Amino acid sequence: MITIDGSRLYKNPGKVLVELQDFLGLDMLVNENNFYFDEERGLYCQIRLDGKAKCAGKGKGRSIQKEVPDEVKGVLKKFLDPFTKELEAIEGKDFSHWNW
Repeated sequence: MITIDGSRLYKNPGKVLVELQDFLGLDMLVNENNFYFDEERGLYCQIRLDGKAKCAGKGKGRSIQKEVPDEVKGVLKKFLDPFTKELEAIEGKDFSHWNW
């Protein structure tokens, strides 16, 4: 079983995709060299297999200024904690960096 942590995918898509291809026993077609960080947008863009660059639409990567209220975070944490602990036990990993 493999779990893909979305925060890792956002921070280092090439490395995560290498791990996924390895897990699935696929030929390594995509690696860290297939991505570059666009400083202006604040996110990774893909270099496709044909050599052309592809970035997410203009609405992606923008900063969201709204903060989730602490009360809502508390309700979500209380609900999700048992599932997170179960996943930690299954995976043998610590997901405490998931800051609800």
